[in-house]
Amino acid sequence: MAELPIGLTATDRYVDALRRLASVGVPESINRERGQLLDLMSDMSQHRKRVAVFGDPDHVLPLCRFLIELDMRPVYVISGTSGKAFEENIQQLVGPDVPEVRVHAADDLFTLHQWIKAEPVDLLIGNTYGKYIARAEGHLPFVRFGFPILDRAAHRYFPSIGYRGAMRLVTAMTDALLDKKDRECPEEFFELVQ
Repeated sequence: MAELPIGLTATDRYVDALRRLASVGVPESINRERGQLLDLMSDMSQHRKRVAVFGDPDHVLPLCRFLIELDMRPVYVISGTSGKAFEENIQQLVGPDVPEVRVHAADDLFTLHQWIKAEPVDLLIGNTYGKYIARAEGHLPFVRFGFPILDRAAHRYFPSIGYRGAMRLVTAMTDALLDKKDRECPEEFFELVQ
């Protein structure tokens, strides 16, 4: 199954497939974008953060792969569509890196919320409807990703695939986590040191 080019590996595969199909080299501009993404990934590592992900399986699978590449742990994964293949693909993807992963293909946000209540996560990623869980859980860091995004303007204009989309996603995740840290840290750690 071909994945949407979300994140590093899926985009690498996409670019390589295009290169082989067209019998051309990868343009320097694309190599530069990839290098920028790698630089950003190394600078903004969120080591071992627990993440809950929900959405369309075509988005969720490559997104989970990207989270693992970022050394994050997608511990709760829900797609809302039936099919054991999705669950098996996620289990195989996370492997021994995330032994506590819980995956349900045909489940809903109620189940996801119950999991988060029982064992909290550091970050929630999904469409607009995740905002209710984020608010109920004390403003859990939340990144809007996928469809639909109904409560924010202009999301459709920003990339979500390719290297640029991955850069945007890393920045959004890191900003959400750092915003929470800023809200909760003691005054002496809030100071900006230049």
